[in-house]
Amino acid sequence: MPYRTDISLITKNNLIKIAELVNQRNSLMKEVAECKVRLDLPIEDSAHEEWIFAYVKLTAERLGLEPDSIIPFFQALIHCAKELQANYAGCLRCEIQSWGHARPSNIISIQLRGLRAIISHISSKILVCIVQQLVIYPINSTFRMTFTERLDLDGLDNTIRQALFNGLMQAKLARALDA
Repeated sequence: MPYRTDISLITKNNLIKIAELVNQRNSLMKEVAECKVRLDLPIEDSAHEEWIFAYVKLTAERLGLEPDSIIPFFQALIHCAKELQANYAGCLRCEIQSWGHARPSNIISIQLRGLRAIISHISSKILVCIVQQLVIYPINSTFRMTFTERLDLDGLDNTIRQALFNGLMQAKLARALDA
């Protein structure tokens, strides 16, 4: 029985780490929203989302995940990011207009690229944590509350928490080819 307890404790710790990384990623959304507002860019950026999915699938495959199995989690993560950005953008538009000074757009573009690089790095760390977990034990609904209670989604509704966990449960390791 101690073995099952050890797996349970390791799984809880891994899911807490994944939730912390999701929170870290989401904490950058206010800055992303500010850049987009200052550059007059829409929150929705389908070209960048396509790049994200390609990056995630490639990284997942390199780490030993079934690439398509991780997409539902990242779809939920991107939906969460867009919701946070939209919430922040509404407030920021008024604030920025009252500031009365503007930074050069090339500086803001560089800042946005830097933020996106940091977000990609955090996404890679999330994928590594998912692999570390799946090597030990699959993610199942037993651990839903462990994960969802630790998400700091700044006022977003519970459906996003559930979508993130449901996506996480779909993650699978790639099957090794028999030699």
